[in-house]
Amino acid sequence: MEQMKINLHPRQICIIASTRKQLNHIRDMANKYKEYEAVRKVSFKPSFMIQGHEFQAIFLSLFEPIENDELNAFYVKSLFNPFVFNTVITRAKFRVVAVGRLNEVQQFENDTLSHPCRTQTEILEEKFALIEFNLEELEKEKLDVLEELKGVKLISAKKDMQIEDLKNENSKVLKELMSKKDEVAALETKLSMRQYQKIKYMIEIKKELEKVQREQEERDKEEKRQQEIQLEYEMKENFLTRMKSKLLSKGLDVPDLQMYLEQEEVDEVAGHISKDWYKFGKIMKVEESTLDDIKGEGKDKQERKRKLLEHLIRKKVRFEDIIYGLYDSTNEYDPFVNGILEYLFRIRIKQPEESSDGQNPTKNKKWNNSSKLEEKQSRSYRKQSPMSKPHDQSLPPSLTVIRQRRRIPVPWQAKFDERRKKQPTSSQLKSCSHLNDLTPGNYQEHFYSALWLEEDEHIKKLSRKCDGVDYKLTIYDQKKVPEFLAQNPFHKYRYGYISGLKLTDDKIEYATQASDNVSLSHPDSSTHLCIAFKHTYNFSCLENRMYIVADHPSNSLFEAIKNGTKVEDGSEIKISAQFIVKYSYFDHLQHAVVKVPEYVLKCLLPDVFSFGDPFLTFDPQHSDFRCMELDKKHQLKALEMIAFESPSIGKPAPPVILYGPFGTGKTRILARAAYEVMMNGISKKKSTRILISAHHEISITTFINAYFGVIEKKIFPSTPLPFKVILITKQENKGVYADMYMTPEKFAEDSTDIRTMSHVIIIATYTTSLKLHQHLYSPEGFFTHLFLDEAAQVREPEAITPLALATKDAKIVLAGDTQQVGPNILVLGEEAKKFGLNVSLLQRLLMKYEEIGSVATRYVTKLSVNYRSHNSLIDLPNLFYENLELNTDKNFQKCNGPTGYKFVSAKSRLVKKYDDPDQQGIEACIVLEEVRSYLERMKHINPKFNLRHGVCIITSTRKQLNRIKTMAFRYKEYEAVREVSFNPSFIIQGHEFQAIFLSLFELVEDDDEMNVSYIKSLFNPYVFNTAITRAKFRVVAIGSPDEVKQFELDTLSHPDRGGNTTQCWHKYLELCTKLKSISNSKHRILPKFKRKKVEQKVVLSNDGQDASLEKDTVAKTEMEDECKAGGELQQNNHQSDKPEATTRQLSLIEERLEKLETEKNGRIKTLEEENDLLKKELKQLKQELEDKRKHDQESKSSSISDRATPQRQNEDIPKPQHKTKSKKKK
Repeated sequence: MEQMKINLHPRQICIIASTRKQLNHIRDMANKYKEYEAVRKVSFKPSFMIQGHEFQAIFLSLFEPIENDELNAFYVKSLFNPFVFNTVITRAKFRVVAVGRLNEVQQFENDTLSHPCRTQTEILEEKFALIEFNLEELEKEKLDVLEELKGVKLISAKKDMQIEDLKNENSKVLKELMSKKDEVAALETKLSMRQYQKIKYMIEIKKELEKVQREQEERDKEEKRQQEIQLEYEMKENFLTRMKSKLLSKGLDVPDLQMYLEQEEVDEVAGHISKDWYKFGKIMKVEESTLDDIKGEGKDKQERKRKLLEHLIRKKVRFEDIIYGLYDSTNEYDPFVNGILEYLFRIRIKQPEESSDGQNPTKNKKWNNSSKLEEKQSRSYRKQSPMSKPHDQSLPPSLTVIRQRRRIPVPWQAKFDERRKKQPTSSQLKSCSHLNDLTPGNYQEHFYSALWLEEDEHIKKLSRKCDGVDYKLTIYDQKKVPEFLAQNPFHKYRYGYISGLKLTDDKIEYATQASDNVSLSHPDSSTHLCIAFKHTYNFSCLENRMYIVADHPSNSLFEAIKNGTKVEDGSEIKISAQFIVKYSYFDHLQHAVVKVPEYVLKCLLPDVFSFGDPFLTFDPQHSDFRCMELDKKHQLKALEMIAFESPSIGKPAPPVILYGPFGTGKTRILARAAYEVMMNGISKKKSTRILISAHHEISITTFINAYFGVIEKKIFPSTPLPFKVILITKQENKGVYADMYMTPEKFAEDSTDIRTMSHVIIIATYTTSLKLHQHLYSPEGFFTHLFLDEAAQVREPEAITPLALATKDAKIVLAGDTQQVGPNILVLGEEAKKFGLNVSLLQRLLMKYEEIGSVATRYVTKLSVNYRSHNSLIDLPNLFYENLELNTDKNFQKCNGPTGYKFVSAKSRLVKKYDDPDQQGIEACIVLEEVRSYLERMKHINPKFNLRHGVCIITSTRKQLNRIKTMAFRYKEYEAVREVSFNPSFIIQGHEFQAIFLSLFELVEDDDEMNVSYIKSLFNPYVFNTAITRAKFRVVAIGSPDEVKQFELDTLSHPDRGGNTTQCWHKYLELCTKLKSISNSKHRILPKFKRKKVEQKVVLSNDGQDASLEKDTVAKTEMEDECKAGGELQQNNHQSDKPEATTRQLSLIEERLEKLETEKNGRIKTLEEENDLLKKELKQLKQELEDKRKHDQESKSSSISDRATPQRQNEDIPKPQHKTKSKKKK
C-alpha cells in the first residue's frame, strides 16, 4: 500500500471477514497501533455485505467459529460457502490475499462439504435477508457522507489560502530572478578581467617553460659530461696498458706516472712540451680564456709553457696526464714523450742527499709529494723515526710499503695474452657431477680451466657472429661530430660509426656487450688502420650502426679517410672489422680465483667435521626500526643463524646460506644483520668490519636508500651513526646521501684512513670488491663479516671475489634466488657447463650441505613468504617455487589500482631480422597506449604516483625498446609515458615496479640455433620468472597468443633453457583466460609512425652495389628520422617542444574561459526555466481549484447507493485523491 499510495485511494482496498467480531478485532488493532496508521483508512466489510462493491485488492481473514452442536450455525455467510466464496473473490480487480492456516482450511472445507446451507434455495433466502440489512447500513452511510462533505469544504478553504501563499512566493522568486540577473552582469565583468589574467598567465607559463628547459639542458649536459669522463677514463686505462711495455723498457712502471707535477719541475718539463703549446692546453681541457691570458702575459713560448704548467699544477695534474696529452700513436719514438720518461727515470735512480744529522733535506721531497697519501705517510714516518732511514735504500720505508702495496703483482692467469698461451687439459677439470670432489689443492686449477674454456667460446662466438670484411667506416669531420658523441669542440679523438648490410642490430647489440674494442683494417690488405673503442652511446640507444672512437688514429687511417668517399658528415671507407672480446671480465675472475686465501677455500669446501655446534653470541635486538622489521616465522630465524659463531676461534666456519623466492626479504635480513652485528661490536668494543656485495649496481644502492641512509638521515637526522658506511660506485650522488657515496678514486686516496677504522661497513659490487684488495690487503685479512647478496646470480669465481679480504674467522653469508637468471643460462659453451661453471657457489653449497646431512642443513634458511607482490601475482611464480606463501598484510592487499595479469592480443608477429618495421611500430604503439591508459587511471587514484619507479616497459631486445622510447618522445599523445622506465630484459634484476608492460616482439633468426639471443628472451623461463617478479601489482603482456604459444613450443628444447621445459606463456594465457583478462587491442593506431618511403637515385657501379646502397640509404634515412624525432631523448633538442607546450597551455586557458561562459549561460537559462515553471504551477493550481468546486457539486447530487461506503468510527476523514497530486506538484 505504501508503494502504491501515489495512485491508489485507501478506500479501494478492503478487508473481509466472515464475522463482525473478527472484523471489529482487526479494526481495533489498526486504531490502537501507530504502525498501522495507514491501514485505518481502508474499507472493512463482512462477507455478507460485499455484493455490489468493487475494489483494487481484497484481503480475506479465514478465521471461523466452530460450534459443537452443528458444524457452523453461520455457514450461510462463511467464506467456506462456495457461493459466498465466489461472490467475495469477484469483488477484486487486481489482487486477492487470503490469511489462514493451510491444514485447517483444507480440513474445514472437507468437513463442510455436506452442509445443508450449501444449497441454492437457502442461500437465496439468506441473500434477501442480507439485502434488507444492507439497506439499513446504507442509511447510516449516508449520514457519514454528509459529514465528509463538511470536511471537504474546510479543505477547499485551506486550498484558497495556499494559493495566496503561492502568489506571494512567486513574487519573491521574481525578485530573486532580478538579483541573479545582476550576478550575471557581475560575472560578465569578471570575465573581462579574466581576459587580462589570461595574458598575464601566458607570460608566466612562458617563463616557467624556459626555466624547465634550462634545467633539463643542464641535466643532459651533466649526464653527457659524465659519459665523456667515463669514456676518457677507459681510454686512459687502455693507453696505460699500451705504455706499459715502453715504461718497462725505460726502467719505469705505471705508478711512476701517477706522481703529481710540482713547481720545481716546471722548467724541466716545459722543455719537453711540443711547440704547439696552445693545442696541448686545449687537450688538457684548459679554458680558451685562460690560454689567451697566458698568451698575453708570456713573452716567449718557453715562458708561456711554464705558466701553462703552473696552471695545471693548481689543477693537480699528474705525469700520466701530461704524457697522455702529448702521446701520438703514429710516432712511437716521440722525443717529447721520451724526454719526460727519461726525466722520471733520472729522478727515480737519483739518491736523495742526507744532511749531517741523517735526515732528508726538504729539497728532496719529490717522492714524498707524489700524492697526498704518500705525503701523509712520509711525514708520519719521519715524525716517528727520523734517524731510521737505511743508506742502501732510495725511498723512505713508509713510502716503500705504499709503493709495494700498489705494485701487488698481477698473476699471469689474469693477463689475457699469457693466459691464451696455456690451454688447460681435461685432467685439471672436475665434471659437474663431481664438484663435491674439489679440494683446496685443485680448486684454482679447475676454475682456471673452466673459465678459459668459456672465454674461448666467447672469442669464437664473437668472431663468428660479428667479424666481417664488407663493413663500412664513416669518420665524422671534426666540426660535424654530433653532440651526443662529444661536447668538447676541440678533441684529438676521431669519432665515427661502423655500418653495413651484414652488421644487423642483433650483431651490434651483442658486440656492444661482449667486446671491448674493434681492430679495423683494409678489407683487401693487411694494412692496419687503428684500434677503436665502442662509444658509451651504444648502450643507451641501438641503431643500425655502431659508434666508435679512435683515440690515437694512425697515418694509415688518415690516408684512408683522405681517399675515401665523401658523405654528408665526413668520409666513408670500406673496412674489415675484428672485434676483441671483453677479456677484462675474465681477467677479473681469474685474478679472484688466484687471490682467494687457502683458509677461505677450506671454508668453501666443507666436510662433516667443519660443522661444529654453534652458539649464539648475542640476541638480535639492537634494531626496532620499521624499515628493518622482520617476521618471526622465517626472517628472524635467519637473522639468529647469522648471529651464530663457531666455538673454535680462528677456524673457518662454513658459510650461512639464505635463499628463497623474490620479495621474501633477503636484502632486508642482510641489512638488519649488518646493523645488529655492527652495534654489537661497538657495544663490546670489538673490531667489526663488514663488506656487503651484490651483483647489480641498483642492488647495492638499496642498502643506502632503504636502510642505512634512512636511519641516519631520516630517523636520527641530528645524530650520525656510530660507524662509517661507504658505498663505492662510479656514479656520483649529490643528494641527501652524498656523504655515504665514494668513487673508486676517492676511496684510493682515503684508503689509509679507512684501514685504521675499527667499525665500518663497505658496500660494493662483486667487480668493484676486487679493486679493494690492493688498498686494504693484509696477511690477516680485513673484513670480519662478508654478506654476499645475489650469490645465486653469478659464477662461483665472481662470488668469491669479495672473500680475498676475509679474516681467518670471518662470518660469510650467502643470499640468493636459484630460480632467476644466473650462471645456469649465462655460461657460454658446453665444455664450460660440463665442468660445472654454470653452477653458482650458493647452489653448489646447497647440494653439499644436503649430502652431509642435518648437521650442515642447520646453516641453511629457506624463506617462503612473499612481501613484494600482490597475491594476484603469485600463481605464475609458483611454477618455479614450492609452497610460496601469500602476504597476509591486509593494507598491502588493498590496492585501488589494477592488479593481476593481463594479456593484450595484438596482431604482431615474430619477425626475421626485423624485416617489417611497420609491424614493429604497431606493437610499440599498442604498448604505449596500454601504458598511457594505466597512467591515466593511476593519476586519478594517486596524483603523486611516481612514474619512474612505478612503471617499466620491458622488451627482449634494445631495438624494440628504442622503437617504443622514440615513439613516446616523438608523439604528443604519449607525453605522459616519457617519464616511465625503459629496460631490456637482461638488466631488469634488482628492480621493483608497481606495474610492468612486456612487449613480446622477438627476433627469430634463420640458423641452427633457432635464436642466438634466446638467453635474454622473455620466452626463456628464467628470464620470464625474473621479469614478472619485478611487479608489485600489475603485469601486462602484449603479443599474438597463437604465435606466442607456437614459439614457446618450438623452443622447449633450446639449450639456453637450462633443461627447464616449463611452458610459462601457456600457463600465463590459461590464467588470463580464467580471469577473463585477455583483451583485443582497441586502441587507436597512429598512422604517422609507419616507415617513410625514400626515393633515392642510385647510380649503378661496376661492383653491382646499387641495391645495397639503396638499402643503406633507406636505413640511414629512417635512422636519422628517428634520431631527429627523438631529439629530446638523444640530442637535447627541445626547441620543437616549446611551442607545443605553449600551445597546450593556451588551449587549457581557452577551455576554462569557454567553460565559464557556458556556466553563465546555463545559469541564466535555468532561472528563466524556473520562472516559467512557477507560472505554469500557478495556472495549474487555479485549474485544480475549479475542478475541486465542480467535484463538490457532483458529490452532493450523486446517488448514495453508488458510493456504498460503510461508516467507520474513530477514523480520520479521508483526503481526496486529487489533493495528493497537487501536493506532489507543489
